[in-house]
Amino acid sequence: MADIINTGTATFTNGSTTVTFTGADFFSQGAVSGNKIKRNGEPNMYTIAQTPTANTSLIIQEPYAGITGADSFQIYTDIDGQYGIVFPSSDMRDLYDTLRYDFQKIIDELVFAGAPSTKQRITQRFYLGEPIQGTKFGYLKWSCAAQIDYIAFGTDGDAPDNALTGDFEINGTNQNVNLVLPAGTKYVRSSLQTKTVASGDYTECEWITVNLPAGSNYFFDITWHPISPQEIRYDFNRVWLGDLYDGGIIGTGWLPPVKSKFFGLSYNFVDMPEGSTVILELYKDGVAIGTPVTITLSDSVKSGYVAFTQTDFLVTNILTLRINQKGLTIPGNTLETTLHSYRIE
Repeated sequence: MADIINTGTATFTNGSTTVTFTGADFFSQGAVSGNKIKRNGEPNMYTIAQTPTANTSLIIQEPYAGITGADSFQIYTDIDGQYGIVFPSSDMRDLYDTLRYDFQKIIDELVFAGAPSTKQRITQRFYLGEPIQGTKFGYLKWSCAAQIDYIAFGTDGDAPDNALTGDFEINGTNQNVNLVLPAGTKYVRSSLQTKTVASGDYTECEWITVNLPAGSNYFFDITWHPISPQEIRYDFNRVWLGDLYDGGIIGTGWLPPVKSKFFGLSYNFVDMPEGSTVILELYKDGVAIGTPVTITLSDSVKSGYVAFTQTDFLVTNILTLRINQKGLTIPGNTLETTLHSYRIE
């Protein structure tokens, strides 16, 4: 039996599961149930529901969804019996459509087997000290389009004596989630959200309502998944506690989870530097890179994003940030750093 049967003309009828033929030989060629039929020039593929008994007609599982008409066709017989994947052939007229069909089948099977339907990630932000109403923190500029699915916040310390409300902003606009952590509770998570950010947007966390005493030292989780082909990673997220000093190292012992290209830094100070810029340098395996990769944080700016020379790291390369220069009159205090990267082969 041929891998592809295409002799004759097929008539497809919108809403019908019956396809009729003239001049065809698919029954003689041995087409059976489970084979696929495709009208030439259309992306959809249909499964033959019953083994044909003649060359004049066959039944498909789902009603035909296209425009009624007669056309050339292809029946594919070389198919994986368990998963229904069509094995590609150089004789296929619309190979691109077949590959798209196969890839979708593979994705469907992976999800059915327990793989997540979205590549969710959690990016964590931090707030140190007792919450102050109206304070914004955890600046992050997004380098890929993403959907924010959940926000959550909590503390590993003592639960607050009073309820407090947290939220987040996109490009300075509050998202009105108004997530309340009840008194005596250490963690709260929002309902499913559908907030989206584009590449270049930024988010910040904010304390909306605080009644003291309200505990201290909170983490803020953003659960998200990419909605663009290029997935950006924010794996390196480290906090320098206290005043900056020259020669300090941020991220001691950190290894990338995948081979990655690093290209940008989001940062947030509790107390911003004054008197001069802050200069950080990217170190690989504890030493400076041949051509130094430096990151300059502006004087008297609390948070922001800085792009730097794209730099590759293997999973065996230790990545750290060295403080080459602190602020001159005020060094800068408690610096949260998030490096932006993407996976490379």
